[in-house]
Amino acid sequence: MRNLHIEIGEKITEQRKLKKMNQTEFAAALNKSLRTVQKYESGEIDISISTLQEISEVLEVPISYFIGYDSTHMKVDSLSDVLAFLFKLDRKNEIDFKIEVEKATDIHNWKCSIIINGNDEKHEVNYPLVQTLKEFQKNRDSAEIYWMSYQDFDNWEEKMLNRHSTCFLTDKKIEYLNTEERLKKFLELDRQRVEEIAAQQNDGDDEQ
Repeated sequence: MRNLHIEIGEKITEQRKLKKMNQTEFAAALNKSLRTVQKYESGEIDISISTLQEISEVLEVPISYFIGYDSTHMKVDSLSDVLAFLFKLDRKNEIDFKIEVEKATDIHNWKCSIIINGNDEKHEVNYPLVQTLKEFQKNRDSAEIYWMSYQDFDNWEEKMLNRHSTCFLTDKKIEYLNTEERLKKFLELDRQRVEEIAAQQNDGDDEQ
């Protein structure tokens, strides 16, 4: 097994270079000496969690990237926890999902689907998410009929979490507008939708 300090140091070096920072600039940003930063990157010394948090902020990557993804910190004890996750997911730039509701006479028979388009070029994480969910369904079904052991399923889960731990997400820029500004944007989008529908109808007429 490799030394964890060395692995963390290598990841720090990699991300520092991606940020196009030399060690002197990095040390200044952390308010540390150059020699200390060199020891961090070579794995010579242990790095406290608080310092690692500072490093993650300077390099703009989650702290989980350096220490590995830990799913045990996730709290899913109520429906509120599930909804909070969906709200947070909706505020990310790289992923998009649609919600479709299939209504029935009895509301208890309503069905709801979350649709993720893997071919959405504007949201680059959609494709790997769809691929992983496809594999998730296959492995979960296999475990439920005892074709796959839950130990193997857990190992696969850990592998997937670590594989995608470097697939970072960024927050959308949320617009907080007053009523006048909001209505103005609404009317503009509505006008664009009407024009798109009209253009599609014209294209259909031309084909006939």
